[in-house]
Amino acid sequence: MEDLEQTAGEETPIFLKIPAKIISILFHPLLMPVFGMFLLFHYKEYLEYSLPEKIEITVYKVVVATTLVFPILMTIVFKLKGTIDTFEMKTREERRFPFLFTAIFYMFGYYLLKKLGLPTLFYKVLLGATISVLLSVIVNLFWKISVHLIGIGGIIGTLLLMSQIVIIDIRLPLLIAIFIAGITGTARLILKEHSPAQLYIGFFIGFLSEFMMLWVKHL
Repeated sequence: MEDLEQTAGEETPIFLKIPAKIISILFHPLLMPVFGMFLLFHYKEYLEYSLPEKIEITVYKVVVATTLVFPILMTIVFKLKGTIDTFEMKTREERRFPFLFTAIFYMFGYYLLKKLGLPTLFYKVLLGATISVLLSVIVNLFWKISVHLIGIGGIIGTLLLMSQIVIIDIRLPLLIAIFIAGITGTARLILKEHSPAQLYIGFFIGFLSEFMMLWVKHL
């Protein structure tokens, strides 16, 4: 069965397609690890650690480079070589190598953060993201899964993880994240990129990958 079977039917009206594409770009999965690190630094005064500003900048550089810049550059290379037809990578076949290289870059980012001697929470968040990407690589061999919902599911998992160790009210950011998950999922449906099942499974892979890191020791 074709991956894009759900795209059959009437053409999506342009007044729905344009906002859906904008939402898909704004909440692209490659941006989620950066958002996750922002959350950790935003609530740092409530956690049992304090990092010098120089270290914070280094962390941001590592995360941006390994989870955003390197994957984008590799995607451009794949496009120039003809490995992928579009940057949207609409089929499972197009996604295989970009997803695999993204997983490698994420693992490298995790390794660098761990070498910096940071509090475990920091590299656990990136480890959770790495695991979710690796799972998406495996699932993509058989089924086109939503990486957008994997990303936002990971953010929600991170927020709930933080609620276990931070004595603060995270209801507002959690509600915002849930709202973003809703509009992002709706956008992917409007664009006919996924079925509802692909969105749900993607969300739970991202959510569980991050949340379960709270319970993993000595990684």
